[in-house]
Amino acid sequence: MPAEQTASPSLSSGGRWRTIGIWSLVLSLLIFTLSLVSAYRELTRVNRLTSLSFGQQTFILFKTSEELEHFWDAVSLYVQPVPFRHNSRADMQLSFELLASRITSFEQGEVNRAVLEIPEVREVIEGLNAALADIEPRLTRLTPDPLDPDYNAIWNSLYPYRQALFDISKRHLLQREVRGDRLLREFNATSSNWYLAAPAISGLVLLLLYFFQFRQTLRLAAFLRLESRQLRDSNRQLRKASDTLSFQATHDALTGLSNRLLLQDRLAHAISVAQRKDSQVAVMFLDLDRFKDINDSLGHSAGDALLQVIAARLTASVREVDTVARISGDEFALILEDTVVQDEPVLAVAQRIAMALRAPCLLDGQELSITGSIGISLYPRDGGSVEQLLSNADMAMYAAKEKGRNTVQLYHPSMNTDNNRRLKLGQELRHALHQDELELLFQPQLDLEQEHIIGVEALLRWRHPQRGLIGPADFIPQAEENGLIVPIGEWVLATACRQAVAWQALGLPPMIMAVNLSARQFQHPSLVAQVADTLQQTGLAAECLELELTESLLIRDVESAIAAMNTLRSLGVSLSIDDFGTGYSSLSYLQQFPVSQLKIDGSFVGNLPAQPGAIAIVRAIIAMSKSLQLRVLAEGIETREQLNFLRSLQCDRGQGYYFSRPLPAAEITKLLQQQVRKSGDETTPQMENSKGHWNNSCEKNWSG
Repeated sequence: MPAEQTASPSLSSGGRWRTIGIWSLVLSLLIFTLSLVSAYRELTRVNRLTSLSFGQQTFILFKTSEELEHFWDAVSLYVQPVPFRHNSRADMQLSFELLASRITSFEQGEVNRAVLEIPEVREVIEGLNAALADIEPRLTRLTPDPLDPDYNAIWNSLYPYRQALFDISKRHLLQREVRGDRLLREFNATSSNWYLAAPAISGLVLLLLYFFQFRQTLRLAAFLRLESRQLRDSNRQLRKASDTLSFQATHDALTGLSNRLLLQDRLAHAISVAQRKDSQVAVMFLDLDRFKDINDSLGHSAGDALLQVIAARLTASVREVDTVARISGDEFALILEDTVVQDEPVLAVAQRIAMALRAPCLLDGQELSITGSIGISLYPRDGGSVEQLLSNADMAMYAAKEKGRNTVQLYHPSMNTDNNRRLKLGQELRHALHQDELELLFQPQLDLEQEHIIGVEALLRWRHPQRGLIGPADFIPQAEENGLIVPIGEWVLATACRQAVAWQALGLPPMIMAVNLSARQFQHPSLVAQVADTLQQTGLAAECLELELTESLLIRDVESAIAAMNTLRSLGVSLSIDDFGTGYSSLSYLQQFPVSQLKIDGSFVGNLPAQPGAIAIVRAIIAMSKSLQLRVLAEGIETREQLNFLRSLQCDRGQGYYFSRPLPAAEITKLLQQQVRKSGDETTPQMENSKGHWNNSCEKNWSG
């Protein structure tokens, strides 16, 4: 109850002030309305008086006289020339038009009707109209010559009306001004001026009432304009972001080509169009050959630049209606629509694309040439769906790679068998690692001067239960693809080290065990720890282990490679560069690598001693190695002539079928035992060190 009693007076007081405010506003509006009515009456009278005072009709008449005078002056310059004054025909024409317009306005105005009723005014105006009608055709014939008779004719036509119109305007103006002044004095003498002030006072009151509301309206309008501008900007940014996201979702970020998603959509559309037109569609899969070598040797930036060049060449090789897409790292796909009738045109397009790829490309000052393997599937012959066509083109591309790369293959149903075999091989390889189907063969490495075995290279083989012995070329690429190369590499390293220790346990002197490292193994962060653990677990001395690395693997990331190699060297193992001369390495990096040996690739040795180019390359590699105090080992020695030639070049070591094929451990054991019996020397000399490179005790044991 107290709260209600307290609130009641407040509510009644608020209602009372609200009522007072409303009646005040109504009263102000009523006063303002009455003031407006009164002011309207007085202002009507003032307007009439003002009109009489200033003589609107007379003013227009006087302006007409002025325009006539201007035209008169323009004509007079030619009739009575004045020095240093000139007037063009254009100015004369303009003055004439203004005069005619002024007379027309005077005649048509409602205000001037009373003036036109005056006879002398009507006579002058009609005479002027007649004169102007006569003058207008003469203006078109006028020449700049002052002696032109048309000037005198115009001058004479206007002369009678010039002074008459001026006198009438002056006399009429004076009469109106006198009458207007009298009426104004009469108006000022009355008490009607109060009614003129009343609307102003009422308007001021209303202006004060609405002033603050007007300010709020302005602020609201400014705020709405700002919000509208921000909304437009946001919408523009959203549209731009939407377009960007849409493009990124359907295009490759590096090359700007279509991605797999857009490729599938366009292929589905192409199939539907081909169904209606009873035509064919070709799908091409292209994979760059040995692109990984370029990526590893020159770096990913160079590889990306090359991919952009390839994308531009592919786009230029087909029509605008065709589709070029990037499927993965170095794989591209193309859709050729509505042009394929037989296989020959498709093959012609594929050959044109292959030629475009082979064109040299200059990157970072180095000229590169790359090839591609192309697989083709056709709709409807090779499939009726997007998935079938893409899958069959992919299989055809792999068939092209298996046939030596840089080739084009059309899909054939028999390729399904090969693809299934490849998939099955991958599955079986995963089981082979755990079922002891992998084994190592060992190829002897000899000192060429004494032809003594100083070490062996561990070579991986797969003894398949049904297919027999499988070489690494048949399953290592599959292992690289499915990631099995890392555990397989670990198994090879551990098995090779155990075998080296086993030979020592038989009483054979320690010797070098060479093991190849894959790219994934070398880049694995736990490589050093794995090597150290393997040496510790098997008990093999670090100086008896030699790790072989390809030069393309090292050039991929030089700084990281040098750091990893130095860490491995700190364990005591030696390092060798395998297949030297086949990559894209810079020789300036060679002196930075902590390696002990270079292995000359067998492709050079196989051409000795008949091919001059091979001779030059091998001689240069050996000479460079000697200057860097590195050992040289030649791979692939198969003839006595090759051996003698390499000896003449002072090549240190060699391996190949001339000495021995890769053999099981048991047969290598027999060879080593025979060599020990022949040499009769099983002492173990001390390890030598030259320029920080290990000439380890393992090799000295066999070199005598």
